[in-house]
Amino acid sequence: MKLKDCSSYIYSNAGNLFFDLGEMQKSLECHKGALKIEPTNINSLNGIGLAYSNSGNDGEAIKSFEQALSINPVDDYTNFNLGNLYRVRENYKKAIDCYEHSERKLSKSHQLECIYKGADKDLFNKKLQLLIDKGILNPLIGSLSSHAAIRYSQRDEYSFCKDPFLFLEKSSLYDDKRFNNDLIKKLVSDINLAKVSKKTQSLLENGVQSSGNLFF
Repeated sequence: MKLKDCSSYIYSNAGNLFFDLGEMQKSLECHKGALKIEPTNINSLNGIGLAYSNSGNDGEAIKSFEQALSINPVDDYTNFNLGNLYRVRENYKKAIDCYEHSERKLSKSHQLECIYKGADKDLFNKKLQLLIDKGILNPLIGSLSSHAAIRYSQRDEYSFCKDPFLFLEKSSLYDDKRFNNDLIKKLVSDINLAKVSKKTQSLLENGVQSSGNLFF
C-alpha cells in the first residue's frame, strides 16, 4: 500500500468511527480529508453520503452516492446505501434498481418491500419465490408475504414464524436489581452530555433520535 493510500485509509476509518459515535460533522471532515488525498475513495464517498443523509441533507447524500457509482456502478455498498435513501424517499423504482446490484443482508427484502409498495403483483410474487427458493428468512419478508396473501387473495407460502404470538414475552426491567431509577438518571445525564448529532426521524413527534450507535 502506498503512503498516499494509507493516509486516505486512516482518514476514512476515522470518519466511520465518528459516524458510529454520532458525531456527523467530524465524520464529514474526516471523509472529506480522505477524498483530498484519494478522490476515488468509495468508502469515504459513502461515508459522506451517510453523514449527510443522517443529518437530513438527502440532496447532498444522493450526490455523494452517485459520485461513488460513477467510479463503480455495481459497487454493493453504494447501491445498498443509495437504495435505502430512495426507499425512504418513496422513490421505489430507483430503489429497486439499486438493490438489484446489492447482496447485502437486507437488500433483497427491502427490494421486495419497494416492489410491494409499487403494487407490481407479478414481480412481487416472482421475487418472493426466489427468496423462498434460496431459503432466505427474515421478519420483513414474512410480514410482506402475509400481507400480500390478504391483499392478493393468495396462499402465504413463506415459512417464517407462522404463529408469532408464541414468541411474545412480557417482563419488567425492574426485576433485575441492577436496573433502578438512579441508573436511569445517570444514563439520561450521560446522553445529554454526549456530543451526539440529532437525526431526522419522520416517525417521531415531540422527540429526537440520536445519530450513530448510542451504546458506543
